[in-house]
Amino acid sequence: MGLKEEFLELLERDKEFRYAVAGKLGLEEILRRLDRHEEHLTKLREDMVGFRRHYEILAKLEAQLVKLRSMRMGCNVRLNGLKTRPRISSVTTPSRAWSSSSPSTTGVWPSPCGSMM
Repeated sequence: MGLKEEFLELLERDKEFRYAVAGKLGLEEILRRLDRHEEHLTKLREDMVGFRRHYEILAKLEAQLVKLRSMRMGCNVRLNGLKTRPRISSVTTPSRAWSSSSPSTTGVWPSPCGSMM
C-alpha cells in the first residue's frame, strides 16, 4: 500500500486525523459545524416521531368530537328544527276502557336528547 492509499484510509477511519488534516487546510471549523448539524438533525427526527404519535392521538380525539357534535346536532334538529311538541316522548294506544274514538296515554319517557326547555 502506497503513501497515498494509506493517507486516504486514515482520513476515512480516523476522525481525529481527519480533523487535523482539515485544520491544516482551514476546514476544521466547517467540519465541526457539520457534525453539530448532524446531531441536531438526529434530534429533530426523534422529535418528529413524538409529534407523529401526538398527531395520531389528536386525530382520534377530533373524530370523537365530531361524532359528539353530530349527536348533539341531531338532538337540536329534533328539538328546535322541527318545532314539534310535546318535548317528551309518549306512547298512545286506543283503549277499550275509554270510548273507542279517544286514545289513552300508556307511557311517558324523557327525551333521549336530555333535558328540555
